[in-house]
Parts: sequence; structure tokens; C-alpha cells
Amino acid sequence: MHAVFDFDSTLADSHRLVIDAVRVIVSAENKKEYTYEEINQKFIANSMDLYPQFGIDMNDPDTRGRLDKHWREIAKTNWKSIEFFKGIHSLLDSLKENGVKLHILTLRDRESTEKVLRQHGLFEYFSSIGCGDDEVAKPNPLALWNLLGEDLKPVSESIYMVGDSPVDVSLALRAGVKSIHARWCEFAKTVNLNDLTPHFTAHEPLDCLSFIVDDPKN
Repeated sequence: MHAVFDFDSTLADSHRLVIDAVRVIVSAENKKEYTYEEINQKFIANSMDLYPQFGIDMNDPDTRGRLDKHWREIAKTNWKSIEFFKGIHSLLDSLKENGVKLHILTLRDRESTEKVLRQHGLFEYFSSIGCGDDEVAKPNPLALWNLLGEDLKPVSESIYMVGDSPVDVSLALRAGVKSIHARWCEFAKTVNLNDLTPHFTAHEPLDCLSFIVDDPKN
């Protein structure tokens, strides 16, 4: 069995930090100050869909590069204040005890992702980590198979993607693995999945344990 976790707002209680970083980036790009709420109301986990809502052309390589660079500059300092949700450590420990291999697939940059994990003593928990600055990243389902290896496709029913956003649910469904919608972040409770239907919905981190370990198909 394999459990693939999103990072921000799934493992890490970082939604407010992410929104504030986006606010700083959009304000600098458009030379106009935006409020936290203005960004939060339009927030989408995928930057290719998020920034165009503020008139930013993400089809322009120079623009994408400039925004990515700005994000990395912010992430070099704000990662230090990131904490994990209550129950995450217990969930990861329990999954490992039950033989579940753990992975991360995030849109966050690799440098700050690994720093946060090391700061909290969790880096060694994960067999593999896929990040937003990899050559192929979310929401492309290929990012999942690059992370796990295509030899696991025949056992896709024993792979679980855990994430708070429609990006995570959509990726799981398109890749043919099981989706667990993580709704313990306050923002995730308001997210509209539209026509996406996850296999499971978790309201607390430890809900995931029974979904994965007690699944009769495993």
C-alpha cells in the first residue's frame, strides 16, 4: 500500500502563509496592494489557474519564471514558521507501522518542502517526494507515476492520494488511484469540488488510517 500526501493544507497547517505569499507576489506583479481576503476568495492550488484571475499571463515563460523566483525568495524565510496539523504525526506513525509506504506530491518548491520536513523530523518518513519545481508536476498525473514508478500501475487500487484541493482529487481520479479528500484545514471545508467525487472524505487526519488500512481490497 502507498499513501501520497499533498503538503500545504494537508500535512502542513500553512494556508495563511501561502495566501500571504501569493498576496505579496500578485501585489508586486500588478503594482497594486491586495488584501488577504481578495486573494483567499479566488485561491486555487494550481498557479496556472490562480494568477490569471488577477490578469497575470501564465502562458508567458518570463512571467512564470519571475513569479516562481519570487515564490522561492519568500519560501526561503517563511518555511521556518510552518507547523503540522494535530494528528499528522500519529497518522504517519500508524501508517508506517501497518506497512504503508509514504510519499509527498506537492506544488511547493523542493528546497522549502525538505527544510520543513527536516525541521520537524519527518523527512525520513517518506520514500519519495515530488515537488512543483520538478520537470513534471501536479496537476499532470504523470507526476504521480514519476514519483512512484510506472510498475505500480497494476496495483493502483492500493495507492491513495490524500489532498485538500480539487487539484489533488482530480489528479487521483485521472491517474486511476484512490482519492481521499482532506477536509481538516478550514479552507478545505469551503472548497467546491464541482463534479469531482473522491473515494473518501477525511475530516481529521486519523480518518485516513481506516480508509487505507481497513480497505477490503488491500
